[in-house]
Amino acid sequence: MTDTTRTNSSPLSVLTAWLRRPWVDIAATSVSLLCLLHCIVPPLLILLFPLLAYEIELPEYIHVVLLAAAIPLSLIALRQGLKDHGKVLLVVLGVLGQGIVAFGVLSESVPVLETGLTVMGVSIVALVHLMNWHIRRRKTAQARASSANGEGIATLT
Repeated sequence: MTDTTRTNSSPLSVLTAWLRRPWVDIAATSVSLLCLLHCIVPPLLILLFPLLAYEIELPEYIHVVLLAAAIPLSLIALRQGLKDHGKVLLVVLGVLGQGIVAFGVLSESVPVLETGLTVMGVSIVALVHLMNWHIRRRKTAQARASSANGEGIATLT
């Protein structure tokens, strides 16, 4: 049963729940993209401007912080998506991507492995969240269209 079919929910709570849900996928995608930028931009800057290698120092714990933010957001969004559209493959790919990212973060002693795995993992996660958001948005539009056509209204006979 979706939030919009409950009769005891106020319109404000239904609207609030509806507005909050798509933003989880957008937030999870944004965190993935931040990870991707963090992995790609510093090496490119150092390649273009070698003297920056002496100036750019980010604390190593930033990887753990980004991962700690990404995993809960990702799991919440994928869970909601699974409830909405039932696409188990998206959840599996999202969890696989997060696992690849986590393995990359734990491989910090081998920078090439860390960067490669992290870039691959966050790319998978970002793509999964974009697909999840798109499918959920399409399902919402279809539900609105069917209720506007009267298909969702029960008739008494």
